[in-house]
Amino acid sequence: MVSITIGPNTYTGALAKDMGAGVQEPAQPQEPEQGEQPQGEEAVAAQGQDGGRRKMKGMKKTKSKAKGTRKLSPYMKFAQQARKEVLRENPNLKSDVIAVGRKIGEKWRALSDAEKAKY
Repeated sequence: MVSITIGPNTYTGALAKDMGAGVQEPAQPQEPEQGEQPQGEEAVAAQGQDGGRRKMKGMKKTKSKAKGTRKLSPYMKFAQQARKEVLRENPNLKSDVIAVGRKIGEKWRALSDAEKAKY
């Protein structure tokens, strides 16, 4: 009989093959059941090649202009024009977006239906 010493750095698969015993294939990973989170290597594979990391800020997808945009609502058309007027009248509000929005809203509410129909 042959005596073999197996240490912590010994590859047992090669020893078993030399001794004539068959080497067992590693077990196939089981699919996680519904509701379970994948663990270890399965988690990395499930997240994709980038490991689930977000893309860098400068690498955002650009939107296609061929798709088109929605038409502006009458209020938004009015707000574009009124914003310029409000900032011209009140230059100190340039950095206060909320106050500018309030002034625009007040002007919109003050318009009659006939004036609103123009937009």
